[in-house]
Amino acid sequence: MIAFVFSGGGSRGAMEAGGVRALYEAGIRPDIVVGSSAGAMNAAFLAADPSPQGAERLCAIWQQATNREIIPGGLLRKAWRLIGGKPSIFAQEPLRDFVQRHIPPGIKTFGDLPPDIRLYITAANLQTGALYLFGEDPAAPLLDAVLASSAFPGGFPPVVYGRWQYTDGGVIANVPIGVALDKGATTVYALDVAYTGGVYGPARDILSILLRVVSIMLHHDLLAELAYARQQPGVTVHHIIIRGVPSAGDFDFDHGEEMVRVGYETVKEYLAGLAADAPPPPPPRQEAAPPPPGARLWLPPWQREGP
Repeated sequence: MIAFVFSGGGSRGAMEAGGVRALYEAGIRPDIVVGSSAGAMNAAFLAADPSPQGAERLCAIWQQATNREIIPGGLLRKAWRLIGGKPSIFAQEPLRDFVQRHIPPGIKTFGDLPPDIRLYITAANLQTGALYLFGEDPAAPLLDAVLASSAFPGGFPPVVYGRWQYTDGGVIANVPIGVALDKGATTVYALDVAYTGGVYGPARDILSILLRVVSIMLHHDLLAELAYARQQPGVTVHHIIIRGVPSAGDFDFDHGEEMVRVGYETVKEYLAGLAADAPPPPPPRQEAAPPPPGARLWLPPWQREGP
């Protein structure tokens, strides 16, 4: 059973769409799709139409997306929301309109999805810190699940159910490989567009800083999840790291065309290596810039090579 797992990563979700195109071109189709944060949008859009045409449509969604559409307004509007005590820099309505516009009209709940694919979406309870999973109850509303998982703290407001606030599932499980394994996947293609131990350009605004900090913390949890996956008999996990586009920020939706291309080329190159029986790439590890004066790079013992 094949699963596609989509990480969070803000606007870099466009690179996952390009990766899906490469997987479909190679004849690889998912039985299960799992997503957190921006990956929840990709998972939902693909599950709504898991055909090759649906994969191309997913790419087109990101290629045509713009800041004006998803996060409209300039610096003054963002500052006004902060001064006014709003729970986020961006309003939820444009994101809701974006997601709703790209889910076919006849699909309102998880039970309305095509029967040959299963969709799972994560969300975190902001008040308890617990991770919740949508997709097991066919009556669950799809739009609200996607919005809850995509509500990056500070960026978009939490989704409220009763007295509880639900937010970005990526805060707890940014690359939810464990969900796919728990649901019976034996082959997992995990497209990871979050922080993966590489060197990135400077974060230019508060949201980029927050997203980077969360991604760095979750990167270390991911290493443990990958170690767990390697211990499961009969399971193959393809953890495919897709690096970002330097010219685009974490909340910059105006570079979709370039990001889709980067994702496509990265996954296509990875699959070519599999076909050539090339050794798999090494697990992600910390890269280092020159240390500040008086400091040195430190790795925990379980990440060090050799004795």
